[in-house]
Amino acid sequence: MRTKDSFTHPMLEIAASCYSISSGQLRYLGGSQNMVYEVQQDRHDRILRITPGSNRSKKLILGELDWILFLANEGVSVSTPLLSRNGELVEVIEQRDGSYSCVCFEKARGRTISYPECLQDHLLYEKLGQLTGKLHALSKNYQPQDPQNQRQDWSGNWFLQNMDLIPPSFDFDEAEYSWFAEDIAVQLYYLVYVYGGEEGKDSREDQARRFMAHFMKGYTRENTLEDYWMAQIPLFLMLREMIVYIGVFRNYDGDESFSSLNNQWLKDWIAESKQRIEQSIPIVDIWNRGENTKWN
Repeated sequence: MRTKDSFTHPMLEIAASCYSISSGQLRYLGGSQNMVYEVQQDRHDRILRITPGSNRSKKLILGELDWILFLANEGVSVSTPLLSRNGELVEVIEQRDGSYSCVCFEKARGRTISYPECLQDHLLYEKLGQLTGKLHALSKNYQPQDPQNQRQDWSGNWFLQNMDLIPPSFDFDEAEYSWFAEDIAVQLYYLVYVYGGEEGKDSREDQARRFMAHFMKGYTRENTLEDYWMAQIPLFLMLREMIVYIGVFRNYDGDESFSSLNNQWLKDWIAESKQRIEQSIPIVDIWNRGENTKWN
């Protein structure tokens, strides 16, 4: 994946010009699958996203934008895509090393809530649950405007298709499911994975209980999910851990020892994650202990 410094000035100049933006005003925000920049234009905050064609095709991006526009039309607060000077939702720029797709969005309202602030914000969990429930309820009636631009299902996930990035010394079974429960599992995973070590296990489980209780309180206002699928959340937690691990492995060019990594917390997480995946253990599993799975 390219870094911000490896994008040449002409590349950014072309991308920015598609939306009448001055490249000198772009502020790099970060990115993994995409390179993301922020800019103020006509007193409005915009987000310019550049995606290598090797990561996402134009059709897949159009499928994403179709879904976002559908949600916007249904009254959901989303970052809506803006048309380019040419009246296009996606601008494709051809370079010697491949193509790049550019999209400009309205910046989402609000602010970033990071650790440790988010770890005790029960109202936030409830709002997340209600929003997730609404997305799931709306998705039941969603039909893409152009079926040719439809996004792939879980089996098309790049990380799952590239499990061979992991060396032979790393062994785990293939994941098979992806449903509404995965959206819940992903949010839960990123809230509890910060607790490391054996001493962090109880903290992870306490955090998971708090999150699920408040999240599902909001979720059930908009949608219902059968107990069976709630009980599958540990499976989706393992799937998410595989995807995250493969992503980290790729970012370090396949170095199984992660020798260039200076972050001790991340080194510890990698070791624990590897062990959990090899032993098919979810990061938390409060569903298989006879606890209430209704979370009402």
